[in-house]
This record gives sequence, C-alpha cells and structure tokens, in this order.
Amino acid sequence: MDKLINYLNDNNIITVISDELLSTNISGTLILRANISDVNKVEHFIMLYQEYTKTQWIYIGQLDNPSRVLFHKYWACQHSKVNKAKDTKTARNTLCDAKFDILIKKNNHNTRKNDTFLKRDPPLSCKNIIVKKVFYEYFNDEIGASKALRFHESKILLKNNCWETLANGSKNPIKETVAYLHKKWRQNNFGCVNNPLEKLIKKNPSYAERGISIVIHTEQPRAVLIVTPLMKWYSFYHHQKN
Repeated sequence: MDKLINYLNDNNIITVISDELLSTNISGTLILRANISDVNKVEHFIMLYQEYTKTQWIYIGQLDNPSRVLFHKYWACQHSKVNKAKDTKTARNTLCDAKFDILIKKNNHNTRKNDTFLKRDPPLSCKNIIVKKVFYEYFNDEIGASKALRFHESKILLKNNCWETLANGSKNPIKETVAYLHKKWRQNNFGCVNNPLEKLIKKNPSYAERGISIVIHTEQPRAVLIVTPLMKWYSFYHHQKN
C-alpha cells in the first residue's frame, strides 16, 4: 500500500491512510484521505488508482444534491454482478464485493472542528473508502497466509483497544478463515491445483504483454515452458559471446 501512496503523491495527489472509523464498521475497509477539493479531479484520481492497481471500476450511483458534502459517488468492481445478465459466477462476474466510495467534504469552520485532516496544509478534503478483502492485499504483495495473519495481528496491536479488536472475528479472522481466503485467492489467480493449465492458458496473453513467453503442450505427457525476459537476454548474450 505504501507504493500506491507514493505513486499518487508522485502524481501531485497528496494521500495518506486514515484510521477513521466508519459507522458501518465493515471489515476490510481501507480509507484514504487526499487533497482533492475539485470534483473535476476525482476522475483523475480514479484513473491513477486503476492504472496502478490494474483494476477497473463501474460507476453505480451518487448522492444527489448533498447538503453536508460537496460530492459523493460510488463505484463497484468490474467483476461484480453490476451490469451482468446473470448472478451466477462467470469469468466476467466473479461476484466480487469490492466497492469504491468517494466523497469530498466541505472545508469550513464547523467541519474542521471534528476532522483533523481538514486542518492540514493542504487540507485532505477527499475521503476514499475502499471496501474489499484486506487479506487479498497481503496476498497480492506476495505474503502467504500464515505471515499475513501475523502481520495483520501486529498492525492491530499498534492501535487503541487492540485486545478487543483481536478478539473480534470480523476484524481478526482465525487462521482457518485466512487459509480459506488464500485458497480462493490462489484459485482466482492461478487456477485449480489439479488443473493449473486452464488458468495459465487464459493468462498467457497478459504474460506475453510483459515479454514472458509460455509454450504449453496439452497432450500427454503435459509440459510447460516459461521463458522470462531475463532468460531471453541471457540466451542472446551467451549466443553472441560464443
């Protein structure tokens, strides 16, 4: 997540992770505060977020004529059931429950009383609420199930009322739950353990875009040849040397 923050900061969007509590208290919720006070810059933020995270978001609604805020819109993951013909799980509809909720708060004497982020220079008026499985973020950072659980618990211990939070299964899941999430994550990203080639074939075009060549022999006996850019360079260099 620090890399995302640095990426946004490099693009002139000052962003910090907030520890604000939501009334909905949704597990796996991430809140980012940013120095966006102009509604026209929200689309730029969405574009940068999509570009960095390699995700796409579908606009699903907004708060019309808001009185307490300047702007409030909602997005859902492209792999959610939004705008899909069926609610059954498909390649385009994985029933993902990730959501993006962006609001821009008014910055005045009254709002600054209860929001320290508005007192900053520049004020961080924009609140970006990202609801998704927090452990999926750990797994995407190449952290395994056991290490992710320990890392998550260490983060909780740094906060107030940590012992109550540690005992709350919705905020600190047991190891069996984390193992299940990791299993689902692996299936979504790498396919079934008993049939990994199916997923590998589907992801072959994306690997090719990054210069990785994959040759798959589907007939028995099965074989997979993977050639990375570094391997290509070494082969070319070795050939030229000889």
